[in-house]
Amino acid sequence: MKKAFLRYFLNIEYAVASVLVLLMIAALGFLSDNLPEADETSFLNPIFDRIDFLNIEDVSLDAIFAIKDMEYADPRIRLLNIRDVAPVPDGKIARLIRKLNAYGARVIGIDVFFDREHVDLYPEDRLAEIDSLAAALRDNRNVVLATGFDAATLKPSITLDPRIDSVHPVTGYANMIRDDDGVVRRFWPYRTIEGKRVLSLAIQVVALYDSALVSPILAEGEQPQIIHYSGTYLPRYGGQEYQQFVPLAIDDVLAAPPALDAVYRRMFEGSIVLVGYVNDEGFSFLLDTHETPLGRKVGLKGPDMSGIVIHANIVDMVLKHRFIRSVPPLVDWAIPFVLSYLSIALYRVLRTKTTSRAGLATLISATLVIETIIVFFLPIIAFFFFHVKIAYNLSATAVLLFIPANALTNTLRFRLLRARAAALLRKTSHPVARRLHEAFEDPDSFPAHIRTLHAAQSLIQYAFAVRAASCLRDGVPLPPSWENPTVETWRALIPEIEDCFSSGETGAMHRRYFLQFLEGRKRQFMRECSVRDLLLSTQSPRYNEFFYFEEWEILLPHILRMFFKTLRPYLASTIVRPKIEDGKTLLVTYPGGIPLATTVEAAVPGDTHAVGGPRTDGALPLEPFCVIGECKLHRREELFVFHGRVPRQFALPPFPIYAGDTVACEPVLPDRVIRMLERLSEGTRIAAFTRASDA
Repeated sequence: MKKAFLRYFLNIEYAVASVLVLLMIAALGFLSDNLPEADETSFLNPIFDRIDFLNIEDVSLDAIFAIKDMEYADPRIRLLNIRDVAPVPDGKIARLIRKLNAYGARVIGIDVFFDREHVDLYPEDRLAEIDSLAAALRDNRNVVLATGFDAATLKPSITLDPRIDSVHPVTGYANMIRDDDGVVRRFWPYRTIEGKRVLSLAIQVVALYDSALVSPILAEGEQPQIIHYSGTYLPRYGGQEYQQFVPLAIDDVLAAPPALDAVYRRMFEGSIVLVGYVNDEGFSFLLDTHETPLGRKVGLKGPDMSGIVIHANIVDMVLKHRFIRSVPPLVDWAIPFVLSYLSIALYRVLRTKTTSRAGLATLISATLVIETIIVFFLPIIAFFFFHVKIAYNLSATAVLLFIPANALTNTLRFRLLRARAAALLRKTSHPVARRLHEAFEDPDSFPAHIRTLHAAQSLIQYAFAVRAASCLRDGVPLPPSWENPTVETWRALIPEIEDCFSSGETGAMHRRYFLQFLEGRKRQFMRECSVRDLLLSTQSPRYNEFFYFEEWEILLPHILRMFFKTLRPYLASTIVRPKIEDGKTLLVTYPGGIPLATTVEAAVPGDTHAVGGPRTDGALPLEPFCVIGECKLHRREELFVFHGRVPRQFALPPFPIYAGDTVACEPVLPDRVIRMLERLSEGTRIAAFTRASDA
């Protein structure tokens, strides 16, 4: 059982196909990153907008948040809504800073740009509010102000008003990272701006609260982090309320009577207070409202969450230490490799477990559905149980590509086998070697199955022909079974295959079984049933070509061993034909017609000879076991190898079967060859009768 498991699941081709899957995924990613930008009015724009092979990862992240229930924020986080715009009420914010500190607030983050543009909106009678804000910031060092930078140049884009900047306030950038589809899913904990590390607003707020909380995320370096959204604030949307973050108006805090001081003190003491603009009661601050995965969860399209609420989600994530860790890139690529490997192994196993193409399609479809379910739930399980993000796009694409990768691997394999056979052809011009080369002409298992077996039968019968011809030349009697050679006949005449029978090794036993199988296929060929049945079966709905592929997979190593090792000496011989020229008999090669250097003075019997190779001292006449004759199908000369004689009708002599370049080739036999076969058959019968009489 262990060996069967290893044979099915440990295969170098599966690994090569899996690597091809990874290469195709990388190519798709490269294509996605380098697609040209189409003009908005171009007819290509919808196409380019949808060809984004990496966006599937973001969609899976949205699906995770759609399944995940919203949670209430950490009680240490408080939101305050400014509401007033154009200009921002600096005076109110200054009084708010002092009052919050009086209530015991630990850190205050303000998501407002106090830049020159902000000051330009102030009327002259309110400019004193800016001075009061600067004084409040100078007296309270637990306040973080928002700044910004240009994402393209990584240079500051927000310059604080000189009066605010003069007190050297603590700052953090408030930029939002939008993915290609405009959704905010990630943030940068810090960026390097003009050589200095600048923390984001949310991270700077938590750093002032407790620097130990931000140390792990800062230690990971300058890279984007996924925002673990806990909740949002969407009052009265779709008949429901989503108020995981509940803001208070700063006017309510500032105008609170002394009787509520105790309540506000309990609320704000030791807390992180985030001050900004929150969409509420009909007020919508479009410039600071962004699209997030939670908007899609509740069915809201377009911007759904205020910037200060996004910062609150980041603060909540850091306080709860609920980071979504991305697995290392090596693991991200290892998962689709393993998935592709197992998919290809299962595909190779399952495709032979049905007897029809409809059943095969059903099995493959079921496998794809199961793998799709696994790929869909794997990132979800990793997220909910381990807070780990897996690159969903890689695994999902691997499920789609493993079948094309398997087909491509099979094509590459045929090309390598053809190149290996071509290397053999470069060392010999033997026609039988060419049959192996032509077997891999098309990367299709069905014709390759027929052609390689035909080449193997031709080779072993050619070896038999050489040995039988040498017996005739030396006057050695042929075995009685020469008319229909069997494994025992091959064993008696071809010493190179003796190790298959004398050795007890597993490999030798397998080669012995292969010879027995080859004999059976030769008998099928001789009955002229194999080709007809196979060709007709391809038109039957109950036909599965992968049966032949699996059989071919098992037989191929033995066929290649026969050509490249066991019987390779026979391919070293050169097929020649006698040619009379100027009264001398020359030997010319077949194919090619190139004269050999030596000449033969006497007439050479027959038209087909072998020079070189085992048992071929001089020119060995191969007829009637090998014949160069015209093929009835191709109308050309081919080397035909004797396979046996088959009785056709009563009282008529058996019909000789010869194999040409293909299984459908049939020779036009010269009369001399037929007469030679008759004489040999008659001599065999006389010898058998004599032995029986003596017995």
